[in-house]
Amino acid sequence: FVPTMGNLHEGHIKLVEEAHKYADVVITSIFVNPMQFGQNEDLDAYPRTFEADCDKLKAADNHAVFYPKATDVYPNGLDAQTYVEVPDTEHT
Repeated sequence: FVPTMGNLHEGHIKLVEEAHKYADVVITSIFVNPMQFGQNEDLDAYPRTFEADCDKLKAADNHAVFYPKATDVYPNGLDAQTYVEVPDTEHT
């Protein structure tokens, strides 16, 4: 399983190729996760290139694409999610 937010580049494809070394079936997700965007970051501006991404994945012999909607992943909405904050994880 290769998790991505789409807008695939060569590094993503290398991960798919590497996954083939360890698994008979390779599935890649394309999910622009709204939880990964801060208040001042523009979720709507993130590039969405699904068709081009699928073409790249097909060329890399990816077996399936998991392409959920935010409502599939967060059926109760973002406000109902639990957050974990780990102290002292910042590098100085």
